[in-house]
Amino acid sequence: MIPALPPAVYPVAAVEELAAARGRVWASIRSWGDTNLNSGRGRLWSYVETLGRFEPVRGPVEPHAVNALMVDAKRLWLGLDGGIASIDFDTGATQPYGPAQGFVTSEVAGFAESEGTVATLGRFGTLWFLPPGTQTFARASESASSEDPREPKPWLDFTSSKEWMGAVSESLASFRHRQAQHWIPLSKEFANGNPRTDRLRLRCIEGDGGGGFWIGSDAGLHWLNPADNIVENRFAPVSITVPGGLGVPVTPGFRPTRAAQAAARQRVLAQIRDRMRDRASRARENIALKHRVDPVTPSSRIPGAVTALHRDGPWMWVATLDGTVTNRGRVLLMHHPTRRWVGWFQVGGPVVSMAADPARLWIGLDVAGSRGVSALLVADRTPLVSMPQDRWVRDTILPEELGEKLALLPVRERAVLAFFAGQPERVVELLAPDNQVPKDLDAEGLFLLAFAHDLVGLNQPERLDEYLDLLRTQHPGSVQAELAGSIRSARAAARLEPDSAAESRTAVGPSTEPPPSTPSDAGTPTPIPPATEPLGSIPAPPSSEAEVSGGGAPSSASQGDMSDSDRSRVDAVVRKRDLNRDGKLSLIEVRLWLGASVDWASLDLDANGELGPSEILRAIVAEDAKAGVGSGPPGK
Repeated sequence: MIPALPPAVYPVAAVEELAAARGRVWASIRSWGDTNLNSGRGRLWSYVETLGRFEPVRGPVEPHAVNALMVDAKRLWLGLDGGIASIDFDTGATQPYGPAQGFVTSEVAGFAESEGTVATLGRFGTLWFLPPGTQTFARASESASSEDPREPKPWLDFTSSKEWMGAVSESLASFRHRQAQHWIPLSKEFANGNPRTDRLRLRCIEGDGGGGFWIGSDAGLHWLNPADNIVENRFAPVSITVPGGLGVPVTPGFRPTRAAQAAARQRVLAQIRDRMRDRASRARENIALKHRVDPVTPSSRIPGAVTALHRDGPWMWVATLDGTVTNRGRVLLMHHPTRRWVGWFQVGGPVVSMAADPARLWIGLDVAGSRGVSALLVADRTPLVSMPQDRWVRDTILPEELGEKLALLPVRERAVLAFFAGQPERVVELLAPDNQVPKDLDAEGLFLLAFAHDLVGLNQPERLDEYLDLLRTQHPGSVQAELAGSIRSARAAARLEPDSAAESRTAVGPSTEPPPSTPSDAGTPTPIPPATEPLGSIPAPPSSEAEVSGGGAPSSASQGDMSDSDRSRVDAVVRKRDLNRDGKLSLIEVRLWLGASVDWASLDLDANGELGPSEILRAIVAEDAKAGVGSGPPGK
């Protein structure tokens, strides 16, 4: 693999598009000095074999920004700012297409070709056809609609596969048969089994030549057959690594100030909170799934987000990020009829475009964040495509292979993976064999051990408290101790006799004092950040507002006395917040719902450590009162 350098007077920031045909290679190149070009657009260049480098293409297209390239049997097609054009391979003549040729879209997402008919899709869904032997485009009767017409997302890529056409935006893929009138939009199908809690973003699409499509996203690689509505999803595992430092480049010899050190610490704190919040969200989502999703155990060999795709006969070149490292990439080769991986190699930046000729693979990178790295690479494709079939590997990772890899990891790393994979018993087995905590266990180990016993884990509040106390005592200045600093107790409120509890509330009324700061409060301990989402609001100061106890909700109302609307509201809360499906809400589940400053004593009227239907309704009415929503007594 060697760099295919442009002239030194044109330092390149990115190679946005590549196309190869008839022994020639074209590229849409964005130079550092061309400040008028946005990401995704460049000027047209071609590779000069005798010079061994790319040179700008002179002529009518020279001043135009190019955002799409495609080759057919006779021409190179270009998407330009303001329209499209084609360059004849034999004569070199440039043919522009505009209103005089029936074409009026200002910018296109890409081109497709099927049986001599050229199609192009506008950024906002208008489809145009150019039948063979004609010079006038015809507009299709139906456009590709956006997922939300009020806030349409532009289409990013467009291609064809046999008689089908496909396009992707960030949130939607849409397909249309060449002889049909309607588009088939799809989005949720690509999320089945997604280990990430946020919505995936689609990036690129490439036809497989047989009517199916490969689609790249920030979550992995997907294949879809629109005729049969069959989808295959291959997801990269979620990274749980928390990088240190300031997160920005610094000069050699940089000596951080106290403020910089504090900023770096806060950055680490925020990232750990994010990981814990995602763990809690995944636990909630898994409750409703038939097959739980493990976000960190690899189920595919895809190493990261897919950034570019290129079909090369029976081969599919797949470009990805190198895990979570955004300034480094990988190029993988798949034999797509068998779905087997042939090999891969690493490159010094994220890949945004690829093209292949019989001998070489051309690779375009975006090096805006990696100065000094060539944005144009050319690799000999022969060693990979000639790899013997007995060395190809399946995409699925067998348990035996995974077990061998995990066994090579240090105990701590295995414990971290088990923690986020939803295997709390494995965490305890690794870090505290026979429930004996090693004396030299560090802050991270105690943190993992503590939260392995939260509601998402083993649901043992006493153990959670025990290990948090050890963490605070043995490692008081650690990041983990700071994160757990405001967690005071995971135990439910101590049971009181109903009469004395009612008398106490009558005599004292709702308290306006903030909760005490000590972890050993008797009777009704201060509510804690929930164990399923303990770090979303840490460190959070206690509320100093008076607890809301009004709203007209009688404490003795039973579910049978509720109106249908009240019962529906209670059922809705229980469906969403009852994590262990016992029909009631525990202290931790209420904290997930109402936040860290909720007054548990004012809600748990019978002091039994959980909320029944009438108590849940009381909490709903109290929340309505705080929000200024008018509501009379429940049941009225």
